Amino acid sequence: MEAPFVVRGASVEQDMSETSAVPGAQRPWQDDDLAGRPEPALDEAQAPAGGRLSVFRRLLDAERAVRVRALAQARERRWLDADSALLVALIDSASSDDDLRRLAVALQADGRGATWHIGDAFGLPVIVTSCSRVPEPARQALEREVRRLGHPQARLHDATLQPDEDDLLPALREALQARAATDDGLSLPAGVRLLLEDVEVPIDLLRRASPGAFALWRSDDDAQLATVEAYLDAGGRVSEACRRLHIHRTTLYYRLENLPELVRDELADGLRRSVMHVVLMTLRSRAAGEDAALTGG
Repeated sequence: MEAPFVVRGASVEQDMSETSAVPGAQRPWQDDDLAGRPEPALDEAQAPAGGRLSVFRRLLDAERAVRVRALAQARERRWLDADSALLVALIDSASSDDDLRRLAVALQADGRGATWHIGDAFGLPVIVTSCSRVPEPARQALEREVRRLGHPQARLHDATLQPDEDDLLPALREALQARAATDDGLSLPAGVRLLLEDVEVPIDLLRRASPGAFALWRSDDDAQLATVEAYLDAGGRVSEACRRLHIHRTTLYYRLENLPELVRDELADGLRRSVMHVVLMTLRSRAAGEDAALTGG
């Protein structure tokens, strides 16, 4: 048997054998995927049984029936949106466990009731964001807030929970799988990492190579930049780009059609589109390095 991991308040056995890596595939988790009975955490012992903290903790319960009831209750009380997608994310970094939990709590202190720290799973804090309550793509909004709070090295591993889904655990497992892919280096080929990290390309050359990338990078429209990056990272696959952005395909088409003409021209050409992708990744990598240097990371 594989070593168990711990979901706060419950002991759970990890079994990734049935995880589907196909975007949009039906999630096959069944009731018997989890084992063990919940043991209340210290901070839950004094929480009212129907209070928000208690309900959120039960979203990570070992029994599916308990999780389903808790999610329905959280939606009924409008702590989480019932009619739009939820972003379920694990927070990971080299920081201590206490630092990560403080970051998770800070993320929910935005006053909008959009993001909540619901507990810990797989040894990492779990946050859930109602996508309709933030003014930009939820992942982008969270990443911006993480940087603002002084954690540029923190990573978000996320998945989407749709309104018709009644259990948070499959999305949580999907987020864990995204983390494993990142740790294994599957999300960025070695040659691309070498190009981004070790090859010094003059900034003027990057600008000449892809004027469209620079137009996006220097623009104040973060949603346009996030849309193009997700579309390129998804290899032009509309369904995958929509999954990453947590938007409907009609919204994606609208955003692509309303990009600056310079950007649309580059996206329409295969070679120029590839160059734009590399230039954007290079700019993103350099910006991350500069943030790390400024914060001593």
